[in-house]
Formats: sequence, C-alpha cells, structure tokens
Amino acid sequence: MAIGPRVSIGMPVYNGERFIRAAIESLLEQTYSDFELLISDNASDDATREICLEFAKIDSRVRYSRNDRNLGAAPNYNRVFALSRGTYFKWAAHDDVCAPTFLERCVQILESDASVVLAHTGVSLIGEAGEITNECVESFHLTSLRPSERLLGCLLAGPWTFHPIFGVMRRDALKKTLLIQDYAGSDFVLLACLALAGKCYQLPERLFLRREHEGRGGKATGQKMRYWWNADNDRRFLYFNNWRRLGGYLGAIARADISAKEQAACVLHVTKWCRWFWPHLYRDIGEAAPQLPISFSLKRRGGTGGRK
Repeated sequence: MAIGPRVSIGMPVYNGERFIRAAIESLLEQTYSDFELLISDNASDDATREICLEFAKIDSRVRYSRNDRNLGAAPNYNRVFALSRGTYFKWAAHDDVCAPTFLERCVQILESDASVVLAHTGVSLIGEAGEITNECVESFHLTSLRPSERLLGCLLAGPWTFHPIFGVMRRDALKKTLLIQDYAGSDFVLLACLALAGKCYQLPERLFLRREHEGRGGKATGQKMRYWWNADNDRRFLYFNNWRRLGGYLGAIARADISAKEQAACVLHVTKWCRWFWPHLYRDIGEAAPQLPISFSLKRRGGTGGRK
C-alpha cells in the first residue's frame, strides 16, 4: 500500500504576499486531489507566513515550514523536494497559477506511459492582475526512443525552456539528478537530465499560467542573480555561470544510463551547443579575467572573498 499522497507539490517562496494566495488557491482547486502542498518559506519578512498558515489551518494537504534564514532559490527548491513523499513531484512558483485540470491531465499521461518521466502542458503568460498577455509557442515534446535525440530537442528548445520544470515528474527519475544547482541555467541542465532518462510529454492545452511581473526573481542580473540562486554565492569570486552549465550537460551525459554510442551522440550535440552558445561562454571569461589576480591573492592568504 502506498504511503502518503500520489503527488507532492513543492512551493519555495520568499516575500510572496502579492501573489501566493492566488497560486495556492489554484492548486487547492485542482480536479485531482490526491496531493500534498509543501511550502518552504525562505525567511520572508512580509505577510507570506500568515497567508500560508491560514491555508494550512483549513486544508490538511498544506504543510508550511520556514527557514531560519534566506538560503537562496536553489537550496529552497531542493528542500521542498527533500520533504516530499509522493510518487510524482511538481515544483510550483508562488506567483504562477495552474488551471483546475493541470494535475489531472499530467498524471493521466504519467500513469498511462511508464516511459514518460515528465508531463507538462502549454503555457500562457499572465500579468499582475491575472490577465493573459501572451501565449508561448515553444515545444518541449520529446518522445523519441533515442536519448540523444531527446537531448538535442532539449538543447534546441526556445528561451522558455524552463517552463517544463514546473510540470509533473516521476520522483524516482528526479532523485537521480543533482536537482537545482546554484547558477542560472541549472534548470535547463535538470531538464536535460530528465530528457536523457525518459520521454518528456507536452499536452497541447494551455493549463500553466506563468505570471510576468517586475519582482520576479528571474529578472535579476549580475551579482543579484547569484544571490538569488544561493545566498552564499558572494563567497565565489570566479563564477563562470555558463561554463558550469556546459559542465552540467556533460555530467548529465556521463551519469545517464545509456549506451556508449548514445553517449557519443550526446557529446556531439553538446559540442554543437557550444558553438551556438559561444558568445555567452566567452563573456564568462571576459568577466572573470579582472578578478583572477584578486582570487589568486585571496587563495594564497587563505581568504574567502565573502562574508563570514
């Protein structure tokens, strides 16, 4: 007999008082009800805690926990997965909304085809008031029997490739990955890991509503983006964000349970990706060059280059 709910939904949040109520309500109104909602509060200093506890009091499926300090997005995303119990897992952002049949449709796909590791849907963009502002046309429907072809489809996907990270995934497949790492683009790497493990199925219905607003974490840049991913990233002088993404792809291929022939094909696809992505890799080197003497000096003195 299965222990716990069929689906676990993990919602990491920091200062989400503006939109978290709508996000939680959209999940509690799902037509598929066998789930738990795990909320991990990254030490918010607004009304997030009070709103979450309000829902936890009236619905036993809601479990709220709070970190002593802001860990950054990546550790908090991974924390909700660690707390989960379901056969399937879904991340939910505190500012997005799901249509009532989102879970039901995604679970139907996973239940009907064991080769599918990720099920997600079409995407509409919404504004601060919940109005639909645009519809995403990018596809992440990767159903080839060859892992290398699924990886290529992942690498060729458009700029909204991260949307499927909010789909419903098999917990066993997700558990074999490194989850979310503390650099921009690690969600793309995680999707590549899943594509190597199995099929990624995109339903045509637009059941996922991604909210665009000025306060969204993904809009941060530079040092603020580093802090957003991990609050301890100020200790890292040489960040090499895009090179870490490249290393993530190669590591995913090395760990994948695929044939040597498929691994070789995957490496070839990543080599092509490097040619397409070279301006970003080159930019990392340019940004790091002025910091190299400082970093070398700190290492010789045993310094950390960041706060204690």
